[in-house]
Amino acid sequence: MQYKTIVMELIVQRPHLHEKLKRERKLLSTMERVARELKTSHEEIRRDLASERPHMEASLISSQAMAMAISELESRMPPERPNEGKDELSLDQIMAQLSRPLSRG
Repeated sequence: MQYKTIVMELIVQRPHLHEKLKRERKLLSTMERVARELKTSHEEIRRDLASERPHMEASLISSQAMAMAISELESRMPPERPNEGKDELSLDQIMAQLSRPLSRG
């Protein structure tokens, strides 16, 4: 899997976040860290699904696990446009939000 490519695409889909990370020179380090977290999450979910569904095809389990891991990651990412009336998150707050461990449900 191309975890870095997936994470970079998710960041690029949020131009505000992308620009903040570039401006602070944290784009590469953030992308690499979050990609490692995505890989770990994917592997953990894949193991869980394989034990829950031992007769399911491995490629289907892997695909489902990746979709679940990406969905969890997206739920932690800030929206492109901060809600009106709320303060915009600082880069430190965004980094902390992305650093939270992925949940298993």
